[in-house]
Amino acid sequence: MHVTRNSFPFFEALASKTRLQIVERLGEGNLNIRELSDQLGLSPSIVARHIRLLEDAQIVRTELLPASHGMQKVCRLIQSGFVLEFPHVRPFPKINTLEIPVGSYTDWEVTPTCGISTRDDSIGYIDDVRVFSDPRRFQAAVVWFGHGFVEYAIPNYLNEDEQLDGIRIQAELCSEAPGYAMDWPSDIYFELNGLKLGYWTSPGCYGDRRGVYTPQWVSVGNNSQYGELVQLVLDDSGTYINGRPVSSVTVRQVNAAMRKDFRLRMSSPADAANAGGLTIFGRGYGDYDQHILFTTVASDKQV
Repeated sequence: MHVTRNSFPFFEALASKTRLQIVERLGEGNLNIRELSDQLGLSPSIVARHIRLLEDAQIVRTELLPASHGMQKVCRLIQSGFVLEFPHVRPFPKINTLEIPVGSYTDWEVTPTCGISTRDDSIGYIDDVRVFSDPRRFQAAVVWFGHGFVEYAIPNYLNEDEQLDGIRIQAELCSEAPGYAMDWPSDIYFELNGLKLGYWTSPGCYGDRRGVYTPQWVSVGNNSQYGELVQLVLDDSGTYINGRPVSSVTVRQVNAAMRKDFRLRMSSPADAANAGGLTIFGRGYGDYDQHILFTTVASDKQV
């Protein structure tokens, strides 16, 4: 029998020592209510109530048959046994989260205003695109540029016997204006393995106060200080940014396009409706003490 919410009468019927004794005796042969009553040392009325519960659970069946004096209710087992089939249990998801340093991009193309800073200092000169090739970028706490993109290579740790069920990407972002501008919208686009996932419009380049983790050497009023935490989610139904659907790209499409790694690109195109640049905050800078978080949710492939 399949175990469902409707299986309660079956389990209730067997959750009694007396009823289990009745089943044990009926396993040796059919008995009437009086015979069961005598063997169990119980009144016929009590035995009849137990039999009724066993009937409701379709374990026992009764029949009225002629006796030497009137009629008798004869009880018999319907089945010799039951096999329980539990509902299919979904495998426990395998969740893997990687923290991707904001300066660990593997490809880039940017235009000023632009720059890279660590927790301790700026790398090279501000607005010099050459600093984006500087090996010190791997210690970056913040990266910013006016137009262009950065692309990250993220290792794909899924095994051949696993399927990708979901992806979550989380990063602290804002626009990039010269100095700062609270009202400076920017359309920030996201791609994964060449698939265009959608975009998020940053309201501004925030510099009106110091970020919670922004270093003290960074002067307030002249730079981006903090951003907003933006979250992309891909599942079987599409792509969502901060809970809002932005495209029909599903995790299955990304799965089909998978290589040895995931390629995540974040960009601020010069031809966007709101071409306001991009600032990416990392650990030790901004309001959230984290780099880019990339999470995969996987499960075993069903054979």
